Amino acid sequence: MFARPSIDLELTIRKDERAELLVKSETLVVFLSTYRAVLSQKKPAPFTAKDLELRKRVLELYPKERPTFLPLHFGSEPQFETFEKKE
Repeated sequence: MFARPSIDLELTIRKDERAELLVKSETLVVFLSTYRAVLSQKKPAPFTAKDLELRKRVLELYPKERPTFLPLHFGSEPQFETFEKKE
């Protein structure tokens, strides 16, 4: 299990219960926790086939219409490019 470092001034609900798993693909990094999944990339790059498969599985486990304990928190997904192999 990986946990993000926390500071004493952090104002988050259930700070002490925040255990996260780190899942990596070729260019995609995902932090999975009980309540949410955060997808990110270190550098902007087109998604590969493995990245798209990981994204698909994460969205199956964490649907966007799922209620959260903070009803005013909304997340939107930016547009992304996919990598196509040239033959």
